[in-house]
Amino acid sequence: MKLKTILITGATSGIGKQAAIFLASQGHKVFGAGRRIDLIENDKYENLSSLKLDLTDKESIKSAFDEVMCKTGGIGLDVLINNAGYAQLGPAVQLHEKNIRAQFETNFFGPYHLARLFVQKMIENGSGRVIVISSLAGLASFPFFGVYCASKHAIEGLYSTMRMEVANYGIKVSLIETGAIKTGFRDVASKTLGKENFFKDSQYMKALKQFEKLMDIQFKIAPTPNAILPAISHAVNSSHPKLRYVTPISSKLLKFVLKNIFPNSLVERGMSNLMGLKKIKK
Repeated sequence: MKLKTILITGATSGIGKQAAIFLASQGHKVFGAGRRIDLIENDKYENLSSLKLDLTDKESIKSAFDEVMCKTGGIGLDVLINNAGYAQLGPAVQLHEKNIRAQFETNFFGPYHLARLFVQKMIENGSGRVIVISSLAGLASFPFFGVYCASKHAIEGLYSTMRMEVANYGIKVSLIETGAIKTGFRDVASKTLGKENFFKDSQYMKALKQFEKLMDIQFKIAPTPNAILPAISHAVNSSHPKLRYVTPISSKLLKFVLKNIFPNSLVERGMSNLMGLKKIKK
């Protein structure tokens, strides 16, 4: 296994932090990036260093790029892992525009600006890898996840295209699509509903309460970030990484059910009824 220089965003917690530690344990030189570098620093691995990065701030992105270039002697990265992200929840037609834009700044535009800088250097080097921790929400749609789904659909389209555009320069692009994972994702997502304080008067309030109960159940039985590590390891280390990794097994099963077993009309009706979005009788 060839040891690589890797940057992973969102390394302050959850999948990002576990992946940073795991890859460092394999011997790779890892930059764990995030807004709270005190949550990243780890004395156990000398090859794991923290990097301050705010994906909503272009100056912070450029500063992080410059720091990596300095610390690698101008060589840059072998692997960029775009992992940072969160979910803005709520009915698509009732969300505040500022919160929709904030969702895309973190989930789409920030990772895009970061990739632009590092991929251009990879093109010059003639090799590199870009890995995106995406979601089943990039392949399917779920009630009250509309804006999050939109950001992940956008990521899927961008990086699937990028894979073809950079392949001739020795760069490989992979998407890792996960379902629910036991991290702080659920708590942060739930808090986003609090920003939309008019929901107390919303026609969707009853359905949103049902939705949150289902979220609680789903994340209680969800696997830990360790379930994602084999896919990340393969995407980083394999000579032939896949375009898409659907992981863990529960996510593969859900994708198969949604895409191959039932017609869209039945899937939509089932999800709507499950979340209390029943047809209103006139």
